[in-house]
Amino acid sequence: MAKAKEAKFDPQSFEGKEIESVNELGNGFSRLNFTDGTSAIVQFVPLAITIVKDAPAKGKGKKEEEAEEEEEEDEEETEEVTIEEMKEALIEAEAFSKKELKKMSDEEIEEAYDNLETEEEETEEEEDEAITAEDIDEADFDDLEDMIDEQELDIDIEDYDADDKKSVEKLRKAIKKALKIK
Repeated sequence: MAKAKEAKFDPQSFEGKEIESVNELGNGFSRLNFTDGTSAIVQFVPLAITIVKDAPAKGKGKKEEEAEEEEEEDEEETEEVTIEEMKEALIEAEAFSKKELKKMSDEEIEEAYDNLETEEEETEEEEDEAITAEDIDEADFDDLEDMIDEQELDIDIEDYDADDKKSVEKLRKAIKKALKIK
């Protein structure tokens, strides 16, 4: 029986080669068969990957190409997270139990993780925009009205008169009370 030639790994030896087929050998090992008749046995390490779209087809408009480039840049800027990391984050946030996650597909886990991230971002934004007593005291009637709308306070603005200083002061007190600010 002929002994297989063992070669040192040279990443450039794969450059330009096209994979014809992949045979999974188990334990993370696979045989890559190339179109030129050569093959290599490799061990894949699970990593988060990004699939890059093919180059724009001929005939696409400049705006479409620019939009695709912007999308690709946005994708590159986002941090890649593995399914395992998503599961850990969902468990840590007490959104799901380990048992529930085992029953979910990878797509469902990704969707739940995306929703969790969105909720966290919204919470951070709300915390960043916390209204202070000073903000209320310095606000004019229109700003106070905006605060009521943004904070979804149960205050009827029509009960207050923008031209009456006492009325505006009462509105300020009502907003502080609704927001539990002293």
